[in-house]
Amino acid sequence: MKKSFFEMIFVLLISISFPFSCFSQGSVNERIVHFAEGFLGTDYDPDPLGAYVRKKVIVYDEKVDCVYLVFRSVELALANSESNSIEIALDKRFKTRGIMSNGLVLNYDDRYEYMEDVIPTGKLGKDITHSLSERIAHTSSPRVSDFDFIPKEEINKVAKKLKDGDIVYFVKGVKDRKENEIVGHLGIVKIERGEVFLIHASGIKVNDYTRVKSTGRVVKVPLCKYVLKSRFLGIKVTRM
Repeated sequence: MKKSFFEMIFVLLISISFPFSCFSQGSVNERIVHFAEGFLGTDYDPDPLGAYVRKKVIVYDEKVDCVYLVFRSVELALANSESNSIEIALDKRFKTRGIMSNGLVLNYDDRYEYMEDVIPTGKLGKDITHSLSERIAHTSSPRVSDFDFIPKEEINKVAKKLKDGDIVYFVKGVKDRKENEIVGHLGIVKIERGEVFLIHASGIKVNDYTRVKSTGRVVKVPLCKYVLKSRFLGIKVTRM
């Protein structure tokens, strides 16, 4: 069920403040899941550019897309305060480093626009794809000569090796790509009673984003079912 605005704000305030004071000894991966779950029910951001980019801010929790959800959850998990999470974001979201003045980001043109560019940097964890499966497929784009991933047919075998907080990147087929992007979506793993779930911002980007409130929301769904029903070719995984 979708949360009301006030319920969403309450959950986010608790999610942001409580772990800083009480979960400081918890693992980073547990914290990633905790913060990601704090966004469940949050409206999807339909702005193709990303509302946080268009508004030139680091924190914009009112509406989120898949990229913002993952970055923000990781940043909060690594931080010891809200201000510290912003400093971490200035490092992780940018190829060099984000620059802020009077609360606004001056160089979002230096951000990572393609998630396949982030993976090799280790900013969102170590690439563990090869340790999860012996069967590896390959794809490429005009920008990336070789990108390896696990075929979707292997997801049931791989799922049992995933852990809380793992970040899953979904690989697009060539015909589905709009701007030569390889990674078309991403989300965070949560294990519940032995079943593997995906926490992700589910929705679509639309050009007339100012006329629509949202096109989806952050949800938690069974990972294997999601992958097998999707058009994605397979997955790549990183772990903090």
